[in-house]
Amino acid sequence: MKYIKILVSIIAIFNSLLSKELRGIVTNQHDLPIDYAMIIDNDSKEWTLSDENGEFLINFSGESITVTRLGYKPKTFIPVGSFHS
Repeated sequence: MKYIKILVSIIAIFNSLLSKELRGIVTNQHDLPIDYAMIIDNDSKEWTLSDENGEFLINFSGESITVTRLGYKPKTFIPVGSFHS
């Protein structure tokens, strides 16, 4: 089974007190980008797709995200890092 890794250089910018932008790159176990992976905010159920370079941007208001793609095992992450206002 293939595994999803996520390099989240979390640069979150508060759009309001409850949501922020979460930016990152979805990669596989060999650190190669995974294109068109689905990134889901587990609280709001908002979702986006990574681009052809594995990069994504999502308005994030929850506690965790799940990343999935056909052929890969879904993985849930709790983003940690710097959140700037």
